[in-house]
Amino acid sequence: MTEWALKAVAPGNPKRIDGRITKVDSHILTRLASPKLEEMTFDAMLKKAERHRVLGSDHSVYASLKKLRPLRNKVHLQNIGHPTDTDWNAFQAPDVASMAEVLHKVFTSSVFRPSSEERGYFEYLRHYYKANLI
Repeated sequence: MTEWALKAVAPGNPKRIDGRITKVDSHILTRLASPKLEEMTFDAMLKKAERHRVLGSDHSVYASLKKLRPLRNKVHLQNIGHPTDTDWNAFQAPDVASMAEVLHKVFTSSVFRPSSEERGYFEYLRHYYKANLI
């Protein structure tokens, strides 16, 4: 949600600071009559999830998700013309292991409060990341 809309950008003048040329632009914003929903990038979602500890307090989950973020762009739902014409070929064994570890940590975390039986549903994922693929 945002309460502000960009009205204009006032470009600043370049200035040398610590030997580097820098510039500060001023963004002129106006308050909206009512907040509006805005599209959130996957990166922004990850940052917000970590800041609010949506997936629990184990910070390694967030670090793994950040590491896997570039792989998300390689996943597309589409028709293929040939069996090898898939994005699967872009993934390596360590990528699959990292994904399995993140899935296991998320679905067995206290966020979902799984029972012992429900935790067992995800034990197969351990095989992928405990096999030293990472």
